[in-house]
Amino acid sequence: AKTNKNIVATKMGLLLFGENVDEIYPHSIFKVEIDYGDGESEIKNITGPISLQLSLVMNLIIDKALKLTIDRSNALREEHIAFPAEVLREVIANAIIHRDYSIDGANNYIYVSKDKIVVKSPGLPIEPFTIEDIRTMDLPSVSRNPKIMYVYNRMGMAEARGLGLRNLKDLPSKGFPLPLFKLVGNILEITLVRNKAQFAKAKGFENIDLSDEDKLGLVFIQNNGPITASDYANEFDLANKTAQRRLSTLLEKGVITK
Repeated sequence: AKTNKNIVATKMGLLLFGENVDEIYPHSIFKVEIDYGDGESEIKNITGPISLQLSLVMNLIIDKALKLTIDRSNALREEHIAFPAEVLREVIANAIIHRDYSIDGANNYIYVSKDKIVVKSPGLPIEPFTIEDIRTMDLPSVSRNPKIMYVYNRMGMAEARGLGLRNLKDLPSKGFPLPLFKLVGNILEITLVRNKAQFAKAKGFENIDLSDEDKLGLVFIQNNGPITASDYANEFDLANKTAQRRLSTLLEKGVITK
């Protein structure tokens, strides 16, 4: 913006490129919490321009939270990323690019533990879309912040193709359940489950008595639904009557619908 022939940075310009922007807009900070288990955790604030936040957040999480070291029988040690990094990168980029920066009382936030990853981003779904539309993970090209999207696109860190959630559909092929979406007030919360045994808990069924078979069945139904009893029987090598009985149990417990 121009004032008395002097060039003054706009709010968007400061958010994108301001070196100490968090001193002016503290809600631009991206908060990272890593739960190492056994009561050990670390909380770090990622500050500075939001154009650099994606790389900083990803580097921190990959270095400290996603590496899984495995000892092989030949005494060699190999490091593996214990969750698809490209999927997590997409979720974090989405949180930065599409959050509502007019909400100055909340920050982008990510929590990482061995069981799950939770990403919270301020902002209701962009009208006319709803949380149900977001759950389809297949929205048309739309952005709350087209200038941020433009900058990320020019930097090669995002594609100008909507809310950037389509890669989440590939999680089942990588051995993970589909993500869970919910709104808590005006905060969009995305939960990525890293441990299938934690799926029922993340879904809110932790107080419901579910066998290990039921938990695996829930993952299968979520990733492939709607399904038939025959689909269920084929997946778990069951007789049709057994499959129908297990599905009836899940129906009675209220964790699936017919």
